[in-house]
Amino acid sequence: MLKITVLVDDSAFGSRGLLAEHGFSMLVYYKGNLVLLDTGQTGMPLLLNAQQLGADLARLTAVVLSHGHYDHTGGIYALTRVLKTKPLLVAHPLALKPAVKLEEGSRRYIGIPYSQSFLEEHFSLMLEKGVLEVSPGVFFLGEVPRYYPELTSHLPDTYVLEGGRLAPHTFTDDTALAVDLGEELLVATGCGHSGLVNVTLHAEKALGKPVTAVLGGFHLAGKPLDYLRVVEEKLRELGVVRVYPGHCTGRVAATRLLEAFQGEELRVGFMLEVDH
Repeated sequence: MLKITVLVDDSAFGSRGLLAEHGFSMLVYYKGNLVLLDTGQTGMPLLLNAQQLGADLARLTAVVLSHGHYDHTGGIYALTRVLKTKPLLVAHPLALKPAVKLEEGSRRYIGIPYSQSFLEEHFSLMLEKGVLEVSPGVFFLGEVPRYYPELTSHLPDTYVLEGGRLAPHTFTDDTALAVDLGEELLVATGCGHSGLVNVTLHAEKALGKPVTAVLGGFHLAGKPLDYLRVVEEKLRELGVVRVYPGHCTGRVAATRLLEAFQGEELRVGFMLEVDH
């Protein structure tokens, strides 16, 4: 059986004793292994919510980083305080690059707040551009081709630091996780900067099976209705049936997606179980 538990999200609506924060983290239990996708922003909600929900983070098989931004990687230090093993940690190589956002003439750091040496001390670090099976049936999707460049969801005025100089942030590090359910795939994104349609199509091409469910942050907040309409059409063409929007998806986009597809909005404590 596949069991997914959302540990960090921007909403904890309807829950009791759980904390929300701007960020995302979800735990995947599949075929006897535990895989954590992202760690949230600060770590405190991650640990408290995991304890409240009975989620064991001490013996993770693997940690997958969807990309390098602070609200998905900031909880790593807190996670190391409870680990009893040295799990695999997989990310795109560019996820470790320092990243900043220019705001009113000043720089705000938005990248991962930990060094590569710190990660190597606590994890079996693997920086990978290709698709990788991190545990049986659970895949890190690696670098996502821009099949539809117009459907990416980049942030304005964001840069990476290269040799002390600012270079455009291409969001090439943004990836996702896929679970092989036998005849079909479930795909989970952290932010979906690569574009939800691009990620879905990439998973199908890479693993040779249709994606029927997508889950996570889709970074569609503020997108015009015409843009959202195209996303809906492309997902339907790809065979997606169920959609579970959360984190940075945005209220309008989440509402539209849930009108067009089966599914439910994510929140801290959300659980999805699929018999397999």
